[in-house]
Amino acid sequence: MADKLTASSADEASGDGSSHETLVRNDVLNGLLQFKYTVAVVCLFGVTVALLLQIATRTLNVSVPGLQALAQLLAVWMAFLLIGNLEVEDKHIRVNYFAEKLPAPVRSVVDIAVLSLSALWAAIIFVAAVLGSLASAGTTIPTLGVPTFVLHAAPLLGMLLLTLAYLAKIKTSLAECLGFEEGTRVRN
Repeated sequence: MADKLTASSADEASGDGSSHETLVRNDVLNGLLQFKYTVAVVCLFGVTVALLLQIATRTLNVSVPGLQALAQLLAVWMAFLLIGNLEVEDKHIRVNYFAEKLPAPVRSVVDIAVLSLSALWAAIIFVAAVLGSLASAGTTIPTLGVPTFVLHAAPLLGMLLLTLAYLAKIKTSLAECLGFEEGTRVRN
């Protein structure tokens, strides 16, 4: 979808004055997505290294505290960093068999309903992460000595971005359902 956004922005570049703003916004979105992928790859590499070190140290009967906790922390970050990207780029897993059989107007309503429920779910998890962060204020992950907020920051960031991605899709779907093209304004 990020590529679609960029392509549609390039098409708009010859149009009204807001096209430059759209291009800049899409460049920022693409940059953010790329940054999140880069950090997720670093997290994946870190998980792999931490687990390999844990296996090696156990084999040598050497105790290195915190390797398991570090691997878990990095895995949580990786998962929450990618969840928003996958939604923005339409790379998430979904079953569309029944929805594709519906007439177009009904399918649009179903899509908006599913997106709305998904946005609600993501927002609830975001609120739970906020509450978890507040409840664990001042605590640390024992074996790492890292503030617990570092663990809670992953769902805060990931679910906020996922909620925003859902809301953007709802806006686009509503505009399509109501017969407006994206980026156009109705003038009376």
